[in-house]
Amino acid sequence: MSTNPENPQANEPPPEESFDELTGVYGFFRRHQKKLLYTAGLFTLLTFSITGSLQGLVGGMFSKDIERGSIEVNGTRADLTSEDYDYGTLIARHLGNRTLPPGVILPVSAGEGGDNELAEVFAILRRAAIIEGFEPSMAEVERSIQATRELYQVESAAKLANRFGFASLAEMNRLVAEAMRIGMYQRLQVLAADTSDAEVMRQVLRDEHKATYRVAVFDAEKRQEELQAASELSDEDLNTWLAEQTDAEKRRMNVFDLPRVKLRIGAVLLGEGQFDASQWQEGPLKDFDASEDQLRSYYDSDRDRWKVEGTEDEYREFEDEAVQQELLAMVQAERVMNDLNEQLKARLAEEVKPFSDKVAEAQNDFDSANASRNQTLQEKLQKEKALVMKEAELAEKPDDADLKAAVETAKAEAQAAKDADFAEEQRLTQMQQGLDNARADETRARVGFDFAAEFNKLVEGKTGFVVKETAELHTAEQLADLDELGLGLGTWSTANAATAIRDAGSIGYGPGRTSKGAIIYQVVEADPQPLKPWEELKPLVEEAYWSKKANDEVVEKDKAMKETILRLAKEQMPDFVKEKEDSRQSRIDEQLTEWEQEVEAAIAKAEKMLATPNLGDKARTAWQSTLDAKKNELAGKDSKRKSVEALVDQDIKNEIGAEALKHYAAVLDAAAAELGYEVREIGPLPQKLSSRPRFEDSHDKVTRYVFRFQSEMEEGDAVGPIYDRSSRMSQVIVCTKVEPLTPADITRREFQRRRNNFATLQMYNVQATAFTPDALAERYRLVKPVGELVEPQ
Repeated sequence: MSTNPENPQANEPPPEESFDELTGVYGFFRRHQKKLLYTAGLFTLLTFSITGSLQGLVGGMFSKDIERGSIEVNGTRADLTSEDYDYGTLIARHLGNRTLPPGVILPVSAGEGGDNELAEVFAILRRAAIIEGFEPSMAEVERSIQATRELYQVESAAKLANRFGFASLAEMNRLVAEAMRIGMYQRLQVLAADTSDAEVMRQVLRDEHKATYRVAVFDAEKRQEELQAASELSDEDLNTWLAEQTDAEKRRMNVFDLPRVKLRIGAVLLGEGQFDASQWQEGPLKDFDASEDQLRSYYDSDRDRWKVEGTEDEYREFEDEAVQQELLAMVQAERVMNDLNEQLKARLAEEVKPFSDKVAEAQNDFDSANASRNQTLQEKLQKEKALVMKEAELAEKPDDADLKAAVETAKAEAQAAKDADFAEEQRLTQMQQGLDNARADETRARVGFDFAAEFNKLVEGKTGFVVKETAELHTAEQLADLDELGLGLGTWSTANAATAIRDAGSIGYGPGRTSKGAIIYQVVEADPQPLKPWEELKPLVEEAYWSKKANDEVVEKDKAMKETILRLAKEQMPDFVKEKEDSRQSRIDEQLTEWEQEVEAAIAKAEKMLATPNLGDKARTAWQSTLDAKKNELAGKDSKRKSVEALVDQDIKNEIGAEALKHYAAVLDAAAAELGYEVREIGPLPQKLSSRPRFEDSHDKVTRYVFRFQSEMEEGDAVGPIYDRSSRMSQVIVCTKVEPLTPADITRREFQRRRNNFATLQMYNVQATAFTPDALAERYRLVKPVGELVEPQ
C-alpha cells in the first residue's frame, strides 16, 4: 500500500528495456563472467589433484599409529595396530550385515559393547593369526566370492562388491582375505574341543548330586487296610453311617445306581391289522404327506430294522415298495402319537391347575419371607457387631459412663434385631413347609391323573392302540427291552429319555419309537438316585468309611507330630530356648518404647505446627486431625502392649522352630516311636530322579514325594511334618547326606542321550565361549594402554 494516497504505488513493473545488465549491483560479474568462470575451474582442478597428496604428506608428517595395547602369543608379546582395529571394525560391520561370503569366518557373540567389542575381538584374532603365520589363499578368496555371486545370482563379482557396499572388488578381496585369515585361526582352535566319552561323562556329572533321606511316615492307606482288616462293623452300622452322609459325599462314593422310573404307556402297534392311517385323515394326518427326506431319515436312523433275516450285512433297500410302506406308516404313527401326547399334557395341566396355582402362590409367599429373613439377618449381624465394638471400647475405659450407656443401648438393639430375625426365621420355615405341601399336593394330583382312561377316550374307535403299565421301577437298560418286561411293545433304544424325568406324574416330551410301533408315557414314580444293590454297595461303603477314619487319624497324627518333635528338639537345645524366652520382656519393652517415642514425636510435631502463626484453615484441620489420632493411639497403650506381646511371642516361636529343625535328625526316631510313625531310609538317589523315565512306576509313593518336592534339600536340612492330602501321608523329612554323583549313578540311557550330537554341541559351545572379549583377554594376556577404563588381565 502506498503511503501517499495522492501518488499511489504502481501495480505493474516498468518495461524490460529500462534495465541495464552492465550497470547496477551485478554489472561487474556480467562484464567479467568468462574470466571468473575460467579461474574457478582451474582452481577446482588444481585442488582435487593435489588434495590427496597433500593430505598424505601432512598425515605422514604429523600422525602416528594410535597405541592399542598388546597381546601375548606363544610367549611373544606383540602390539595391536590401528590396522587390526580397522579390519576388525569392517569385518564386524559386514558380518552383521551379512555381506561377507558365508562360512569364511565363525560368528561370535557381541558383549555389552556390541559392535565395538566385536571389532576388538576380530582385531585380537587377526594379530594372533598373523603371529601364528596364517596367510589366506587369494585363490580361495576369489572362489568364495564367486560362490557368493552364484548364490545371489549377480552378473559379476564387481557388481556383487558394489551391492555389498564395497568401493571396489579389490577392497572386497582384501576384507574377505582378512576374514578368512581369522576364520582359519578360529577353526583350528575349535578343533581342540574335547569330544571324548570321558568329557561326556564329566559333563553329565558336572554339578550333579545324590541325596540320602530319613523319613518318618504315617500312611493313611496302610492304616486303612489295618482298620478294615480288623473291622467288626455290621451291615446296619454301615447303613446308618451312609444315611448320615450328604448327597455330594454319596456321589463321591459312587453308591448311586442308574435312575429308575415306573411308567404308564400308551402305544400304537404297526403290525398287520393294527394302525390304520385312514382313520386319522380328519385329524393329525389331514393334508399330511411325508417327504422322501423324512422317510430317508427314519430309514437311516434304525438301520438294523431293515437287515435281511439270517444275514450279517444284507439289508432291504430303501426303494423297496414294502420298505416305503413301512416307513410311511412309522412317520404317520409318530405324528398321530405326538398329537395325542400334546392333548394328554393339556388335559393333565387343566386337571392339576388348581394345585399348580397353589404352588405358585406358596412360592411367592416363600420368596417374600426369604427376602424379609435376609434383611433381618443382616440387621441382626450389624447390631451384634456394633455391640461387640462398644463392649471392646468399654473394656479399655471401664469407668466411662457414656460408654456404659451406649453398651446398654447396643444390647437392647441387638436383642430386638435378634427377636425380629427369629420371628422371620419361623415365618420362613412355615412358608417352606407350605411350599413343600403344595408341591406334594400337585404331585399327587399329577400321579392321580387317569392316563389310561384319557388315552382310551382319544383313540376310541381306532385300531392298533393299547395301554400298558410297568409293574415296578426300572432303569433305562431294563426298559430298552419292553418285550422282556412282558409288555409286548418291542425294543426301545431311547428309554433313557424317560429315566431322565425327575418329577412323578409328568408326561414325556414326545413319542418314543420302538421296534413294534410308537409309544407315549407318563412317569408314575421316579427314583433319580437309587442306591446300588447291597452286594455292590457294601464294599463301596466300607471303603469310604475306613478311608475317612484313616484320613481323620492321619490329620490328628500330623498335628500331634508337630508338637512332639518340637518338644523333643527343644530338649536338645535348652540354652537357646531359655535365651529366647528370657529375652521376651526386654523385646516387648524395646518395641513399646520405640513405638511410644514415635507417637510422642508425632504429637510434638503436630502441636508445633498448630502453634505456627497464620497456618491455613485446611492445614490446621489436617494437623489437628493428626494430633487427635496420635493422642488416641497413645491412650490405647494397653491394647498396643497386647499386640506387641502377641507379635514377640510369635517371633520367638518362629525362631525356636527354625533352630529346632537342626535337631530333627537326632529326635526323629524317638518322635516316630512315640506316635507310631514308620521311619524309612531313602537313597542315595540322584536329586533329579523325578526327571528320569518311568519315575512314577519305579518308586514307592514316599520316594516319589520326596524327590518331586524336596529334592533340593541340603545336608542337615529338615522339613515337616507335612500332610499331603493327595498321597494321604504325614511325613517328617531329614536330609542326612548330599554327595556328588559318580559314573555308577548314571544310567546307560542318560549317558547315551548326552552322547548323541555331543560333538556338534561341544563345537557350538566352544565357539560361543572361546571368542568372547573376556576369554580372549585372558587367553592372550591382553594389556590395555594406560588411561583406558578396562583393567589389564
